[in-house]
Amino acid sequence: MNSDMTPFDYRYQRTGRLGHVELTGSKTFADAIEMWERVRQAIERERLDGVLVVDRTKTELTLDQVMELEQQVTARGFPREIRIAIVPTETRTLGNYRFGETVARNRGWPRIAVFASEAEARAWLAEAPSNHQNTND
Repeated sequence: MNSDMTPFDYRYQRTGRLGHVELTGSKTFADAIEMWERVRQAIERERLDGVLVVDRTKTELTLDQVMELEQQVTARGFPREIRIAIVPTETRTLGNYRFGETVARNRGWPRIAVFASEAEARAWLAEAPSNHQNTND
């Protein structure tokens, strides 16, 4: 491992029916899978209408890993009706995130979007509820 790589960190908080995830450090493919699994669990447990993911990590996934990540997340039953807004803060990773957004939308994820700013992402999340239905009611 490169000496300037810092450990991956995942921070989560809930405000109303919105989850907020902040990622820092150096992210691996395994970290990304674990992070999305934790988000899935929070959506189910807390009946969230949307999730804002702010990615401040210093590393990025390859394009092949982005495609594999979508498959892994789908296989784990991630709810597609939830709005997911992603804000990568490292400009160089924006292209990979845009690619991931395209892959996800082409594979049936209509409510996922990548934004250049947190303000834009929050405005999009506030537009309308996702009508997430919890079958445990």
